[in-house]
Amino acid sequence: MSATPASTKWLKEKHGIGINRAATIFDAAFPGDGAGWDDPEALIAALWKNPDYLKIHDELVSAVAKFKGAIVGEKKSFTGFSRNYQFAAARPAKEGVRLGLAIDPKSSKRLGLPKKNEGWSDRNKSVLVLTSTKDIDTELKALLKAAFDAS
Repeated sequence: MSATPASTKWLKEKHGIGINRAATIFDAAFPGDGAGWDDPEALIAALWKNPDYLKIHDELVSAVAKFKGAIVGEKKSFTGFSRNYQFAAARPAKEGVRLGLAIDPKSSKRLGLPKKNEGWSDRNKSVLVLTSTKDIDTELKALLKAAFDAS
C-alpha cells in the first residue's frame, strides 16, 4: 500500500497533513513498497523513463536549485519543488511534462488550469505542458521564481 489521492485527502481533511508528510507516514507504515522516499535516484529512474522528459526534469531541477532554500522532492508520481510549501510540481504525461505552479493562471498566456486531480498539491493553481528543454526559457524561470517567492 502507498499514499493514494483518497488516503492523502483524508489525512489532510482530518489531520491537516499535507502530501509530503502523508507520503512519509505511508512509507513508514508500509515499507518495502518499491522505491522509498529516501532513494531519489530510484524514484527518478522509475518515473522519468522517457529520456526527453528526463532532460526536462533535470533542467527544471537545475533552474530551481538556483533559488536559495528550494527543496526538490522526488515522489512516486511527480517531482515536487517546495520551500515552506510546494510551489511547483512536474510529472510526465502523454503530451509532455506537466508543470504545475502555485501562481494565478492569469500570470501568463502559457498557463492553463490544472486537471481535476493532477496528483500533486492543490496549491498549484496553474499548469503548462513542456515538450522540450527549450520551453524552460526566461519567462518560465520567472514564473517558477514568482511561485517560489510566494511560498
